[in-house]
Amino acid sequence: MSRQLHANLDQLHALRERSRDQAQQRLAEQQRLCERIAGTVSRLEMLADSAAPAPADGRLTATLLANHAAYKDRVLDLARSQRQALANGQAAAATARAELMAEVRREAALAQARDQVGERLARDARRQEQKAQDAVAAQSWQRGGRA
Repeated sequence: MSRQLHANLDQLHALRERSRDQAQQRLAEQQRLCERIAGTVSRLEMLADSAAPAPADGRLTATLLANHAAYKDRVLDLARSQRQALANGQAAAATARAELMAEVRREAALAQARDQVGERLARDARRQEQKAQDAVAAQSWQRGGRA
């Protein structure tokens, strides 16, 4: 029974390791996505700031100014939507981090249980070995005492 329990715990531990690895991958992917989105936000903000029209002859037409304002608003709208996506991504990363920590705790608890069963099996095996040695010693002593 204990050996079967230990084997089952080994299998369950392997599954928990795989689950932990998957949680680590999800977190890493989410962090990479957040980094990418943060870079996009930064570039969009730089683009909006640098998109000032340069007058060719010192004067800007109303159409050019309106076009520039619309372009800048659109770029800033994109930056706002990307900031929202970044906030959502950061929330997802926090969730993935919490899931990873839960997996790590479950794996550690399972490893501890598996180790305890292994120690109990080893202790039982040592006890059985000691009993066998004691039985051999007792037989030897009984034979030696009669001779």
